[in-house]
Amino acid sequence: MTRSTCHILDIPVARLSQQQVIAQIIEIAASKNRSKSEYIATLNLDFLVNAYPWQGGTEASKQLLRALQSATLVTADGMPIVWLSKLLGAPVPARVTGADLVPELAKVAAEQGLSLYILGGRQEQMERVIKQLKTASPHLEIAGYDTRQVIMSAEQDASSDIVQKINDSGAKILLLCLGNPKQELWFAKHRDQLNVPVAIGVGGTLNFISGCVKRAPKWMRKSGLEWLYRLWREPKRLLRRYTKGLIRFPLIALKVLYRNYRHPIETTQDSVL
Repeated sequence: MTRSTCHILDIPVARLSQQQVIAQIIEIAASKNRSKSEYIATLNLDFLVNAYPWQGGTEASKQLLRALQSATLVTADGMPIVWLSKLLGAPVPARVTGADLVPELAKVAAEQGLSLYILGGRQEQMERVIKQLKTASPHLEIAGYDTRQVIMSAEQDASSDIVQKINDSGAKILLLCLGNPKQELWFAKHRDQLNVPVAIGVGGTLNFISGCVKRAPKWMRKSGLEWLYRLWREPKRLLRRYTKGLIRFPLIALKVLYRNYRHPIETTQDSVL
C-alpha cells in the first residue's frame, strides 16, 4: 500500500482520511511480521512550537523532531497543519484528531479482535473512558491500562515496570495519553523494549471521551476555531500555550513557505506496510 505525504518542516504528514488512517493502524496491529513497534503521531501546532523553539534547538526539541520524522504515520490533528498543507499545494483531506480517531478505531478493533492498552490519564477518568468505549463497542477488549504518572527522569522513572505490563497484556494497540512532547519522547526511549505492534499518541483525548472536557461545536472544529472554544473553557491551563502558538504560527508559516521556495519538496508517494 502507498500513501501520499506533505512535508511540513521536514515532518511527513500523511494525506489520508480518518478511515484510511484507521485501516493502516489495523493492518499494522494485525500483522504477525513486525520486528518493532510502530508509532502514529497526531500533529498540531503545539508540536511544531515544541519541535522548533524560539532560540535554537534544545535536546528535547531535537528528540521530538526526530520522533516525528521517524513516525510510521503523522496525521494532521490541528487546523493550522491543514492550512500549511494547502499553502504548500499538497492539502491533506481533513483533520484526523485523537478525539475523533480513538472511538472509531475502538469499534474497528473490537470487530477485528484487537485489544487496546491505555497509558495516561487519571483513575476515575479512565473508568469513564473504558465504560464509554465498551458501551459503544461491547466486544472491545481492554487488555489493560496504567494511570501512574510517567516521570522521564531516570531516578523516578517507573517505565520499566510499565513497559513490562504492556508487553504482558498482549495488547495490539497502545494509546499513549501523556501529552506532547512526553508521549513521543517516552515512546522513542522505550521503543526497543515494547512488543505492542503499534502505539498512537493521542494527548488529551481521554478528557473528551470521558466527558471531563466538552468539545467545541462541529462548525467551530471545521472552521479552525476549536482553540478559541477550548480557551474559553480552560483559560488558566491554555492561555500561555495558545498565546505562544498564535504568535508563532505566522512565523512558522513563513518559514514553511521560504523553505519550500528555496528547496521545493514534491508530494511523495511512500510505500508503507
